[in-house]
Amino acid sequence: MQTDMATTVAERCIDYYYDKIEQENKRKYEEIQKRKELRRHKYKTAANIAVLLVMIGLCMSMVFLEMRVRSQALHVAGLQSELNNIVSENTDAKKRMMDAADYAWIEQEARKLGMTYPTQDMVIYYNAPTEDYMIQTQEIPEE
Repeated sequence: MQTDMATTVAERCIDYYYDKIEQENKRKYEEIQKRKELRRHKYKTAANIAVLLVMIGLCMSMVFLEMRVRSQALHVAGLQSELNNIVSENTDAKKRMMDAADYAWIEQEARKLGMTYPTQDMVIYYNAPTEDYMIQTQEIPEE
Protein backbone atom coordinates (compact mmCIF):
# COMPACT_ATOMS: atom_id res chain seq x y z
CA MET A 1 0.00 0.00 0.00
CA GLN A 2 2.84 2.27 0.74
CA THR A 3 4.33 1.55 -2.57
CA ASP A 4 1.05 2.40 -4.21
CA MET A 5 0.93 5.57 -2.25
CA ALA A 6 4.55 6.33 -3.06
CA THR A 7 3.85 5.64 -6.68
CA THR A 8 0.83 7.91 -6.61
CA VAL A 9 2.81 10.66 -4.89
CA ALA A 10 5.64 10.20 -7.35
CA GLU A 11 3.21 10.30 -10.25
CA ARG A 12 1.62 13.43 -8.86
CA CYS A 13 5.03 15.01 -8.41
CA ILE A 14 5.97 14.10 -11.95
CA ASP A 15 2.60 15.39 -13.26
CA TYR A 16 3.08 18.58 -11.26
CA TYR A 17 6.61 18.95 -12.63
CA TYR A 18 5.43 18.36 -16.24
CA ASP A 19 2.50 20.74 -15.72
CA LYS A 20 4.95 23.36 -14.46
CA ILE A 21 7.21 22.80 -17.48
CA GLU A 22 4.19 22.89 -19.80
CA GLN A 23 2.95 26.12 -18.22
CA GLU A 24 6.42 27.63 -18.50
CA ASN A 25 6.69 26.55 -22.14
CA LYS A 26 3.20 27.94 -22.82
CA ARG A 27 4.13 31.23 -21.13
CA LYS A 28 7.37 31.42 -23.19
CA TYR A 29 5.47 30.57 -26.38
CA GLU A 30 2.88 33.28 -25.67
CA GLU A 31 5.66 35.74 -24.89
CA ILE A 32 7.41 34.89 -28.16
CA GLN A 33 4.12 35.24 -30.05
CA LYS A 34 3.48 38.57 -28.34
CA ARG A 35 6.95 39.81 -29.37
CA LYS A 36 6.34 38.62 -32.94
CA GLU A 37 3.01 40.44 -32.96
CA LEU A 38 4.64 43.62 -31.63
CA ARG A 39 7.37 43.34 -34.26
CA ARG A 40 4.74 42.86 -36.99
CA HIS A 41 2.81 45.81 -35.61
CA LYS A 42 5.98 47.96 -35.69
CA TYR A 43 6.63 47.01 -39.33
CA LYS A 44 3.03 47.73 -40.28
CA THR A 45 3.19 51.08 -38.51
CA ALA A 46 6.48 51.93 -40.23
CA ALA A 47 5.02 50.91 -43.60
CA ASN A 48 1.89 52.98 -42.98
CA ILE A 49 4.01 55.99 -42.03
CA ALA A 50 6.12 55.54 -45.18
CA VAL A 51 2.99 55.34 -47.35
CA LEU A 52 1.58 58.40 -45.59
CA LEU A 53 4.79 60.36 -46.21
CA VAL A 54 4.80 59.35 -49.88
CA MET A 55 1.16 60.41 -50.22
CA ILE A 56 1.86 63.75 -48.53
CA GLY A 57 4.83 64.26 -50.87
CA LEU A 58 2.69 63.47 -53.91
CA CYS A 59 -0.05 65.83 -52.74
CA MET A 60 2.46 68.60 -52.15
CA SER A 61 3.99 68.08 -55.59
CA MET A 62 0.52 68.17 -57.17
CA VAL A 63 -0.27 71.42 -55.36
CA PHE A 64 3.08 72.86 -56.46
CA LEU A 65 2.47 71.85 -60.08
CA GLU A 66 -1.05 73.30 -59.96
CA MET A 67 0.39 76.58 -58.65
CA ARG A 68 2.95 76.63 -61.48
CA VAL A 69 0.26 75.96 -64.09
CA ARG A 70 -1.92 78.76 -62.72
CA SER A 71 1.05 81.12 -62.56
CA GLN A 72 2.00 80.33 -66.15
CA ALA A 73 -1.63 80.71 -67.26
CA LEU A 74 -1.73 84.16 -65.67
CA HIS A 75 1.59 85.01 -67.33
CA VAL A 76 0.26 83.84 -70.73
CA ALA A 77 -2.90 85.89 -70.22
CA GLY A 78 -0.76 88.94 -69.44
CA LEU A 79 1.35 88.36 -72.54
CA GLN A 80 -1.77 87.95 -74.69
CA SER A 81 -3.16 91.19 -73.32
CA GLU A 82 0.16 92.90 -74.05
CA LEU A 83 0.14 91.44 -77.59
CA ASN A 84 -3.40 92.70 -78.17
CA ASN A 85 -2.37 96.17 -76.98
CA ILE A 86 0.67 96.18 -79.27
CA VAL A 87 -1.39 95.00 -82.27
CA SER A 88 -3.96 97.71 -81.54
CA GLU A 89 -1.22 100.35 -81.26
CA ASN A 90 0.33 99.08 -84.51
CA THR A 91 -3.02 99.31 -86.31
CA ASP A 92 -3.55 102.83 -84.97
CA ALA A 93 -0.04 103.84 -86.06
CA LYS A 94 -0.68 102.49 -89.58
CA LYS A 95 -3.92 104.46 -89.77
CA ARG A 96 -2.15 107.61 -88.60
CA MET A 97 0.58 107.10 -91.20
CA MET A 98 -1.97 106.60 -93.96
CA ASP A 99 -3.92 109.65 -92.82
CA ALA A 100 -0.73 111.68 -92.52
CA ALA A 101 0.04 111.29 -96.22
CA ASP A 102 -1.15 114.54 -97.78
CA TYR A 103 -1.37 113.66 -101.46
CA ALA A 104 -2.01 117.26 -102.54
CA TRP A 105 1.20 118.39 -100.85
CA ILE A 106 3.12 115.49 -102.46
CA GLU A 107 1.78 116.49 -105.90
CA GLN A 108 2.70 120.14 -105.31
CA GLU A 109 6.25 119.22 -104.24
CA ALA A 110 6.62 116.94 -107.28
CA ARG A 111 5.65 119.85 -109.60
CA LYS A 112 8.22 122.05 -107.87
CA LEU A 113 10.84 119.42 -108.70
CA GLY A 114 9.75 119.37 -112.33
CA MET A 115 7.89 116.09 -112.25
CA THR A 116 4.76 115.60 -114.35
CA TYR A 117 2.24 112.86 -114.94
CA PRO A 118 3.51 110.35 -117.51
CA THR A 119 2.28 110.74 -121.06
CA GLN A 120 1.17 107.88 -123.25
CA ASP A 121 4.57 107.60 -124.96
CA MET A 122 6.35 107.32 -121.59
CA VAL A 123 4.36 104.26 -120.54
CA ILE A 124 5.67 100.88 -121.66
CA TYR A 125 3.46 97.86 -121.12
CA TYR A 126 5.00 94.50 -120.64
CA ASN A 127 3.06 91.25 -120.54
CA ALA A 128 4.71 88.64 -118.38
CA PRO A 129 3.23 85.23 -117.88
CA THR A 130 2.25 84.80 -114.27
CA GLU A 131 3.48 81.21 -114.06
CA ASP A 132 6.85 81.81 -115.73
CA TYR A 133 10.13 82.39 -113.94
CA MET A 134 12.38 85.08 -115.41
CA ILE A 135 15.90 86.32 -114.70
CA GLN A 136 17.01 89.74 -115.96
CA THR A 137 20.38 89.36 -117.68
CA GLN A 138 20.60 92.78 -119.39
CA GLU A 139 19.34 96.28 -118.86
CA ILE A 140 15.92 97.08 -120.29
CA PRO A 141 16.46 99.08 -123.52
CA GLU A 142 15.20 102.62 -123.64
CA GLU A 143 13.15 103.49 -126.72
